[in-house]
Amino acid sequence: MLNRFTSDYLLLLRVIASHIVVAGHAASYYGLMSFTQWPNSPYIQSSAVIIFFFLSGFTIAWLCDSRRTNSGYSYQNFLFDRACRIFIPLIPVLILYAVLEYFFYRSTEHPYPKSYDVKTFFENIFLLLPEPFSNDTFGTNRPLWSVAQEWWLYIFYGVLALTISKTNRYLKWGLIGLFGASLSFVVLDVIGKGKDLGIIWFIGAGTWFLVKKGVTNSIKSYVLIIATAISISIMFISSIWPEDGTYSIIWNLVVTLPLILTTILAGRLNRELIPKPAVGPIEYMGQYSYTLYLCHYPLMEFISRAGFFKDAPWMGFCVMCCGSLVLALAMATIFEFRYKIYRDALWGKLAHFSQKYAPVRTSET
Repeated sequence: MLNRFTSDYLLLLRVIASHIVVAGHAASYYGLMSFTQWPNSPYIQSSAVIIFFFLSGFTIAWLCDSRRTNSGYSYQNFLFDRACRIFIPLIPVLILYAVLEYFFYRSTEHPYPKSYDVKTFFENIFLLLPEPFSNDTFGTNRPLWSVAQEWWLYIFYGVLALTISKTNRYLKWGLIGLFGASLSFVVLDVIGKGKDLGIIWFIGAGTWFLVKKGVTNSIKSYVLIIATAISISIMFISSIWPEDGTYSIIWNLVVTLPLILTTILAGRLNRELIPKPAVGPIEYMGQYSYTLYLCHYPLMEFISRAGFFKDAPWMGFCVMCCGSLVLALAMATIFEFRYKIYRDALWGKLAHFSQKYAPVRTSET
């Protein structure tokens, strides 16, 4: 199990990274905070996405490892839970922007007209997006590619970590088919056809096992602290930055190294990181972080293309960030905050359906 300091640390990373993505995109639109944007530095919003993939790998490895000892917890349970976590907030956002973009771009040309159609919408519903698929993201919601990558990594890793429980052969073959699709993503990413974020995801998963098994216990904490300081200083060497300021295998690893070291250090501290008065607000921010990621970009794209706040960039920056936050909170209140309620209700209906239509076994059959 994770100690409190580690869980607090990972929660803080997720909250900070999600808000950095929003602030970074807003800054990029208005040419602000140039020290966080290419070419003065790698895009801070892209580096935050690298953090997401490390956190995702670590969290999923911990989740599978801790639950597979539970009686009856199988790959089907894991996949259903992850699907609800991903799709319950995602589908309403896709529908919302399908409608909003129709009104946003009635008087001006849509920036991605070839991706704003029914076919692309349903490709996004099922997360059939770039790497490994060649489909485009729907409308102006460009960051959805990363959600798709994480989804296919979930499917792949779940089969490795858990077992497919006894089920009818059609469902079993369907799960095996999904695994095959996810395998194509992993292979393409490893051979350099993606953004090399799948590698970071598996490093995050491996870090969980390092912490769990205490592999690094023999290394003194002060050595890890020095190594962390050195790894952070390496990030300022411009020659290792990605060519376009986004992702490269070297840069991804450089960003990830201090995350590995600090997570190992966190596992050694038996205290709370977040002060008690701040626990509630931080946990609340963590609960809407996924919806914030889903919601922010199309809104910023519209505000920018409509030409608002050209002469008041800081005002535009604030409107973009605050507008994204308000919209995310409205959507999260209905969906992300309540996804477990919807998940449990749906699971109950599926269980009832499977029992109702299960074949009746008799002595003759």
